[in-house]
Amino acid sequence: MRDGALERMIRKDGFQGEIRRGAPMSEITSLRIGGSADLILYPREVEDLQRAIALCQAQGKGYLLLGNGTNLLVSDRGVREPLIHLPPGFAEITRQGTTVMAGAGVGLPQLLQFCAANDLSGLEALAGIPGTVGGGIRMNAGSWGVEIGSLVSSLMVMDRTGGARWVKREDIE
Repeated sequence: MRDGALERMIRKDGFQGEIRRGAPMSEITSLRIGGSADLILYPREVEDLQRAIALCQAQGKGYLLLGNGTNLLVSDRGVREPLIHLPPGFAEITRQGTTVMAGAGVGLPQLLQFCAANDLSGLEALAGIPGTVGGGIRMNAGSWGVEIGSLVSSLMVMDRTGGARWVKREDIE
């Protein structure tokens, strides 16, 4: 299936986010390299992300998730798989008491700035680590003996088919 047809199907299914075709990866990655991506989807919310994933799966197309593109090396040949770019749709940060809820697309530096502005501590050891909350959690980013996973109380996780659920820290490897 060509990406134009996939784009039309995604729109028809109610996808509300932005869709870009032929975007240079050099505009998206921190290292400013890479050829064009055939199709980039910018979901606005969880339902948009689920729609995009479900349609890619139904059409037998792989897809790639992208945060800020930090330290990502992309070939000059570009990217053929649909990219699902989480920021800015997943870049919300809220506070409930001493608990912070941050979307997967929130940059780690922005999370630390938010915590500092709200007199919350505990993430200082992550200062200087680029990337997003989602990527940081996926690879358990850390420094100075602190790993982000030790600071997480729960996560909304999504499987490769778009199924979402909440899990507690003790249930995460």
